Amino acid sequence: MWRRWCLVAVVVLVVSSCTGSSGGPKPVPTQVLSPAPRNCPFAPVRANTVSASSLSTRMSDHVPRWLPSGMGLAEAFGSGDGAIAGAYWSDALCREVQLYLFPGHHGVWTGVKVGGWTLTRSSPYDCSNAVLGSAQCLVYHAMVSEGLLDVQMMGIDRQEGDHIVLSIPTVLL
Repeated sequence: MWRRWCLVAVVVLVVSSCTGSSGGPKPVPTQVLSPAPRNCPFAPVRANTVSASSLSTRMSDHVPRWLPSGMGLAEAFGSGDGAIAGAYWSDALCREVQLYLFPGHHGVWTGVKVGGWTLTRSSPYDCSNAVLGSAQCLVYHAMVSEGLLDVQMMGIDRQEGDHIVLSIPTVLL
């Protein structure tokens, strides 16, 4: 009987550590909330600016846990422009990651599946910015209980893009 309980305890511990169910999402790393190293030109946001410390709460914890080295938070904002909240990250080269949480469910997306995400665009001409011109553009979508997560990246390669979105905690529908 004692051996059976020990075996059950070991199995539960192993399964918990593999599934990550032993404490919920990891905390947001300091780098993700640290200021961007450069002011890069982003489209103006028609929403109120919010503090970095409130971003995770406003985004219902749907914030990246990994970003490429050198990226920092350029701007965090609350509701406005149709979004519940959002944020921009950039690095010294003005590579960018834009994240938005929109309320409600906005259709079905077609494209390449990346975990629970759908990569809907991946080309050098689908978006641009004043610094990078027509660099690689990646656009990902995921449905969550609060609505739609939309991530647009500029100048980020596909492998890094996939790593970023997969680091965002989601309860996918």
